[in-house]
Amino acid sequence: MFDGLSMTRNLSLRYNHIHTIAPGTFTSIRGLYSLDLLGNRLTVIQGAMFAGLEDVTLLVLSDNRIQVLENGSFSSVERLEVLDLRFNNISSLNGSLTGLWGLKELYLGGNQIATLEEEDFWGTNDVSLMWGDNPLTCNKSLCW
Repeated sequence: MFDGLSMTRNLSLRYNHIHTIAPGTFTSIRGLYSLDLLGNRLTVIQGAMFAGLEDVTLLVLSDNRIQVLENGSFSSVERLEVLDLRFNNISSLNGSLTGLWGLKELYLGGNQIATLEEEDFWGTNDVSLMWGDNPLTCNKSLCW
């Protein structure tokens, strides 16, 4: 799909009414550093969606309709540093961040997240969490 864009470093696909991303869609864009999918219609994020994006450091998925983050959703984005998931309908992280050792900033504001579990952050290290405008409550594993 993206043949001829192999040298692209930053790709913005904002407001394109994208509902789903087929596995392998981005495999021809090696060396991509940022992918911006703001304002689309994604509802489910699966790991295979981002196959081939191991160099991406910035992934913007804000202002979609995301309800489900599957376990390991971002496992193929190995160098991810900034993940923007603001203004979706996410209620749980479901282990989607597993293995994101380099993640530095996580934007979760404007979702439906009521609790965060310690397990949600396994495989991450020293993440700055921006989570305003969520119905978060203190639980036994995470409290502020």
